[in-house]
Order: sequence, then structure tokens, then C-alpha cells
Amino acid sequence: MVRDGESAGYFCAGFFALCLLVFAFHFHPKAAYLHLAPDGFTFCALFRAHTVPWTHVREFGVTNIGNRTIGWNYTPQHQPTRRARLIAKFCCGYEAVLPDTYGMKPHDLATLMEYLRQQYTETSNAS
Repeated sequence: MVRDGESAGYFCAGFFALCLLVFAFHFHPKAAYLHLAPDGFTFCALFRAHTVPWTHVREFGVTNIGNRTIGWNYTPQHQPTRRARLIAKFCCGYEAVLPDTYGMKPHDLATLMEYLRQQYTETSNAS
């Protein structure tokens, strides 16, 4: 396309170069992670981190959205993004999902996160 003088060839080359750059970013160690802490968990995808307090989560479980991953439902008191949560719940059975399982088996990670949620919410309720 480029050799024939078509400008669409440059558009295609630029698009795929951008895709290659995004793909390369996935290999950076800080591009994706899961951090479990006493106050909640933080997950990061493509350098965008999101923190969810344990007290905002009602339950964790495994769901399948093309691949098996971890989903969770929020407590009724957590009202932000209610419409988006309803759409997600209709699609996969949970109001939110992790983008990855971070090297763990989905069932093992869901069990660990549910255990930590119960432990840390009981601790914060006892205080």
C-alpha cells in the first residue's frame, strides 16, 4: 500500500506500531499488579491503579468472561457506579472483575481474597 503511494498504508502502519507499543508496555513490571493490604486491595492494569476497601466488598468468586477471573459484588451501602455495576452483573454475574489472576489459579485467588476480606472486615468491625 505504501509502495503504491496510498496514504491508507501509512495509517495501517501507524496503527500497528501503536498496538506494538501498547503490547510492549504490558511487560513492564509496574504495568499490572495486585496488592493485598489490611485496608483493601489495589489492582493495576496498564499503569492505572484502582483501590477497593475490603468494607465495600460483599463477596468474591470466580467468573468466566472469556477467561476465568475473579469477580466481586459490592455491599449495598456502596452506591457509586450503580448503573455500570448492574450491567456488569448481568454480563458475568459479578459487579466488578479483576483484569488478571496474577499468576494464581482463579479459585485459589478468590479463596485468598475472600479469607482476607472476612479477616480484615471482622478486625475493623471489632475496633
